[in-house]
Amino acid sequence: RLWARSKRPAAAFALCQACFAAALPASLYATRCLHELAGVPRGEGLGVLTLLFWALLLLAPVSAPHGALFALGHRMRERERAGSESGGFVYGWQTLGTLAGGLILTFWLIPRFQSFRIVLAVSTIDLLFCVLVLARAREERSPRLQGLCGLGAAAAAVLALGPAAGALHWSSVKSQW
Repeated sequence: RLWARSKRPAAAFALCQACFAAALPASLYATRCLHELAGVPRGEGLGVLTLLFWALLLLAPVSAPHGALFALGHRMRERERAGSESGGFVYGWQTLGTLAGGLILTFWLIPRFQSFRIVLAVSTIDLLFCVLVLARAREERSPRLQGLCGLGAAAAAVLALGPAAGALHWSSVKSQW
């Protein structure tokens, strides 16, 4: 709610998107290392309460910023076109993006790429989108945040395209099993 009332919704949107982009690969790695994090030997099942606790802990850094993006997108659209049906517009694009992303992920990405390559590519795209959002919001100049998002996008791209994604994948699989 606080971010949705921001006087600089584009900067808040970019910051929220950047937090999501950083948390996504970290959550994937931590999820694969769950037994190690929980102090439970591999092969032993985790109780329902333990799973609930860890699910909340590991998914909150991804879910919270992602959930805030709708409210911030709505606020940005409202500012751009006052009096328009911005909620429906943002919701429609969000739904189309989710549908397209789900289809692309299921039928093209998962059969061809390891999970860390996919997640780091998503983070790269998210951070590049932050740069574009900040560049478009001229009244909300935030060169530091724009530069950080650009550097983050470059770093995520290098990780996604280089051997680091494979190393993260195999390291997390080794920890998982």
